[in-house]
Amino acid sequence: MNPDAVCIVVVAPFTLSHSLYLCTKLHQRIPQLPIFIGLWGFSEVASEIILKLTSAGATKVVFSLSQVLEILQEKRLSKKIT
Repeated sequence: MNPDAVCIVVVAPFTLSHSLYLCTKLHQRIPQLPIFIGLWGFSEVASEIILKLTSAGATKVVFSLSQVLEILQEKRLSKKIT
């Protein structure tokens, strides 16, 4: 399997530790793979948490499915152009 991107979703009130672990392992294994962390239902997320996730290899931390779809659509369109 050769995915174009991966989205790891965390639904509140669960903790972020497992997503951090998965992100780290995926990034180590496939460094060029875009990894999106979806934090559904979180009203606030400290900037330190976002920094931890991006440092672990997350391309972007998003807060809704529509954000992920928008980013993927942009990537798809830019691939067609180049």
